[in-house]
Amino acid sequence: MSKRSLISAEKFIQLPDGLMTHYELLGPKNAQTVVLIHGFSVPYYNLDHTFNFLVKSGFRVLRYDIYGRGLSDKPITEYSKDFYYKQLKNLLSALKINSQIDFIGFSMGAIIAAFFANRHSKLIRRICFISPAGMPTVVPIALNAIKLPGVGEMIMSLFGNKILTSGIKIDLCHPKNFPEYFKKYIPQLKDPGFKHSLLSTFRDGTLFNSENEYKELGKKNIRTLLIWGKKDKAMPYKLHEKVIDNIPNIKFYGIDGAGHASPYEFPEKVNPILIDFFK
Repeated sequence: MSKRSLISAEKFIQLPDGLMTHYELLGPKNAQTVVLIHGFSVPYYNLDHTFNFLVKSGFRVLRYDIYGRGLSDKPITEYSKDFYYKQLKNLLSALKINSQIDFIGFSMGAIIAAFFANRHSKLIRRICFISPAGMPTVVPIALNAIKLPGVGEMIMSLFGNKILTSGIKIDLCHPKNFPEYFKKYIPQLKDPGFKHSLLSTFRDGTLFNSENEYKELGKKNIRTLLIWGKKDKAMPYKLHEKVIDNIPNIKFYGIDGAGHASPYEFPEKVNPILIDFFK
């Protein structure tokens, strides 16, 4: 029996590109739909508390694993913004979600949300960015080495598991309090397609070269919220200034004592802000 067949509470759908997407959709069909998009490496479970809270608050909530992560397919192909955009567009179409929606984009998920909104602004009611990626920043020379053909593959093959599991520790201010965060991350490390998706995304430049998406979004009449942990080590807190420069009317909250994965570690601080914005 396959791993997928054992997960009865979650669903899979094959999209027009032939690839399978792992998703969860809960809440009344006539309720306002909120789409959650996770970040670069950790699958959709890092928005568990956000998902459950919004469902209990009466929203219809969709979350999914982007290609290359979690239980969605991990093809050996080029992972670009357009590739992630097409997955989202096809998923919404397949699930017949065609009324105005809200987005919560976490980290790299914010880039995907902005990219989609810039092409379908009339379909978007409100957007929340949490510790968004995409702003230009200084990338360590050692990290840039993985862009080199062959070098990145060798590093991932020899040291990838250690690098990645150690890397997600900076998501949390108190990682020892959340052992399940790391336990849930381990299974995807066994799939070569996962590491390929990270390498390809990094080489594409999506993570640190997407400021234009926020700048374009700032020209549109979409209510937007920005949440950022003040102790974020993955996407430095000071980058919030660049996002605000690009989206002047954005509503901003800095979260005291929180790091990158503030919705997971401090839902009691983040959820009240979300419900006030989306209600």
